Amino acid sequence: MHLPDGILAGHTEAVTAILAGGALGVAAVAARHELRKVPVARVAAVGGLIFAGQMVNLPVASGTSGHLIGAALAVALLGPGLGVVTTAMVLVVQGLLFADGGVSSAGANILNMAVIPGVVAAAVLGTLRRPTSDLDADPAEVVRPGLRLAVAAGLSTLAAATAFSLEYAVGSLGGEGALAVTGDMLAVHLPIAVAEIAMTLGAVAAVHALDRRPGAVLGGSMLVAVLLAPLASSAPDGLERVSIDRGFASLSADHSLIGSPLADYATTGVSNEMLTVALAGVIGILVVAAALATLGRLAVVETTHR
Repeated sequence: MHLPDGILAGHTEAVTAILAGGALGVAAVAARHELRKVPVARVAAVGGLIFAGQMVNLPVASGTSGHLIGAALAVALLGPGLGVVTTAMVLVVQGLLFADGGVSSAGANILNMAVIPGVVAAAVLGTLRRPTSDLDADPAEVVRPGLRLAVAAGLSTLAAATAFSLEYAVGSLGGEGALAVTGDMLAVHLPIAVAEIAMTLGAVAAVHALDRRPGAVLGGSMLVAVLLAPLASSAPDGLERVSIDRGFASLSADHSLIGSPLADYATTGVSNEMLTVALAGVIGILVVAAALATLGRLAVVETTHR
């Protein structure tokens, strides 16, 4: 569901960037409180897990694939604030290092794939406003695999699809059937939502089974990148499928960082296709984990010295 540049008008991209920036500011304030109970190493590991999960596109229908969004997963394991910030960091690294998602559309991508699904998931899970007695509880102890988490994962995926549809309806640069895009996006993302539920429940269960050991979670993420990402479906994902069917795929502009040595999850100098994807995945996981660990430690130090 990564949105490239060129699909939305400039003023729409600007508005989504402002909204995303404001939401991240609110999330950052909440994240500082959550870091009192959530280890920084876990934040880094969950970020790596989401990055790896987003590399694995699964075939969900004829000619269509889908991948993990991960917002519900992050909120369940980290809390609302840290969940949104962590998912946003994954999107930033994907856009800037791997040319996955546009630069001017970065605000829309963060809004659609981190903020909105994260808020929806937190509301369903009851972590958006927990009772006072639970405010200092570890989010990973509050939320466990179950029906509520399944609903959160499914609804967060459909919320992300709806968010793009509304943006396209009011701020697209062309194409046909702007209002009908909502129906198309929801229809194509229903099976993707089912896959999101399965992957979220499986990932949260695995993290709990590993007793939330960050090193083991990070190692598992690298195994996903090495063993599964090279086998990912090459079929268009949900948004790409709709853009092709509705005639606005041609509006997509070339990524300004397309010359990056890691663009499109390739690795310059490596000729083997499966190996190059695996290496790109490992690099991405390490970059996301390092960035989140650095931000987390800085936030903890700042909070401690206040």
